[in-house]
Amino acid sequence: MKYFSDRPHGRVEALRRAREYRRELLEQLPLATKVKRTYIRNTTGEIGVALVKDITRSGKTIWRYVAQWPTRDGGRAKAAFSVGLYGKRRARQLAIDARRKGLAALLGASR
Repeated sequence: MKYFSDRPHGRVEALRRAREYRRELLEQLPLATKVKRTYIRNTTGEIGVALVKDITRSGKTIWRYVAQWPTRDGGRAKAAFSVGLYGKRRARQLAIDARRKGLAALLGASR
């Protein structure tokens, strides 16, 4: 980051030098490419809870509900619940409960 002072040549000259510096920096960057992003709505009905499909090394498909929430240190915590073990409805509810409990702990710790 660079600072361009108004003195001794004034604001107009400082702005001109700042724009020139910016142009030089932009020339060093690669050309921008358009990244196509799709927007997928949350299908679980609960923010921070997602139904995830994993494929093991042996090729077996595993479904699980994963809950994520922020932590106090700026990271993310998560918990996963197997659909095969708990059933779809129970795994979803366990994930929702885990997220709510994590958020409650976060809000309780910040007060």
